Amino acid sequence: MLHLALAGNLLCATGGTPQLYGKDSTPSYPAQIFNDATPVNLSGATEATIKLFVKIEEPTHISDGATPGSGKTLLSDYDTIGHFYDGIIEGFVFKSRYPFLTNHCKIGLTELSANPSDPLFDNTSENRQLYYSNESTLWLKKDLMAILKLEDAIYAMKLIVQQGEGVRPGETGVDNPENDKRSHYEIFKSLLDHKLPSTHNVLDNPVTENHKDDDAIYSVMRATDAVYCYLLLSIERLWSYAGPSRQDIIDSNIMSLMQSVLPPLAKFLVKQPTKADPGRNAGPAFNFYEFDPTDSYKNALGQLKGEIGNALGKLPEEVRTDIQEAVDSLVDLGNLSV
Repeated sequence: MLHLALAGNLLCATGGTPQLYGKDSTPSYPAQIFNDATPVNLSGATEATIKLFVKIEEPTHISDGATPGSGKTLLSDYDTIGHFYDGIIEGFVFKSRYPFLTNHCKIGLTELSANPSDPLFDNTSENRQLYYSNESTLWLKKDLMAILKLEDAIYAMKLIVQQGEGVRPGETGVDNPENDKRSHYEIFKSLLDHKLPSTHNVLDNPVTENHKDDDAIYSVMRATDAVYCYLLLSIERLWSYAGPSRQDIIDSNIMSLMQSVLPPLAKFLVKQPTKADPGRNAGPAFNFYEFDPTDSYKNALGQLKGEIGNALGKLPEEVRTDIQEAVDSLVDLGNLSV
């Protein structure tokens, strides 16, 4: 979540508009690592899944000299996530030093040169970025920062790489209170040294529409998809909305949906045997849920509440009240003015 927020801030700060929700931007599975043709499946916590996470977080110094993944990919020139961010940093530094040279930017940075007389970073974007303040209830704390200048951007990208792959040999890493914690790569690598606990035998890459013949599973999967996509819309909206309801969106939408609504829906699904694939259990599909886009998703909250209403009766009684209260408190994104 932190890395997503920082990446969105970087895009917002350079004049972009982060988009998380939409047929072309909401992930579908199997997906693909951006720099490798290896398929990424939505599946249970198996050894194969952990090995995939290790591959995704692989440090640049380990991957150097390795043969890039086979097959055409979005960013085949980059071997690792760290290598990709190195390229962005190089492009940012180049653009800052030589604003009128437009033909030497790395892939993905060429649009920054559309108007070379403009500064690289838009200082007016601060009130549309996600960052920690004394009034904020964001659990990400001081790691989450606004991007206002080149030094901010470099710090944020180095922090993302450091937390993902670890501090590189010969480097001290960024000055951050989280430095003493293990990187994602180290955590996933260590999991392979231990026997993984038993987990539910859930479907790989579940598709909600494949379960229409099971009313309980289908209703809860539809509700889960709607909640997930309203969450994406809520995060996305913060990068374009600077009004007085920002904190309410964080508290009532982002945090409540992640902590109070999605978990009980997912826990219910992973325990449900499926008719479509005997011997396997269902699971949250995180499929794209198409809200009516009319008037900036004016009806999206109503659609979400309808799906929750259909699902509540299928869920254990002890979780219904908390879910209903969380949904009732949601900010209506369709009523926000820019």
